[in-house]
Amino acid sequence: MLFIVGPTQAATNCKQVDSIQTSILSVGKDLKGNAAGKIIKGDTSERWVATACGKTASFHVTYTPDGQGGSFIAVRPEK
Repeated sequence: MLFIVGPTQAATNCKQVDSIQTSILSVGKDLKGNAAGKIIKGDTSERWVATACGKTASFHVTYTPDGQGGSFIAVRPEK
């Protein structure tokens, strides 16, 4: 969750993040796991709406498997 703090602070001009609400936008149709149960293929997208000092900022968050059980996380502001 720390990856959303910086963008929220920049978007709201506030240092205190009060809350974050998340919702799933999509789960990749090509989602694939390995024998250990780790996801190795298929992106997942979410919308995160952060509130700070009474202001809100929305972000599109995409998780892309790195092929070894971890994920790359991309965050971009929604307009």
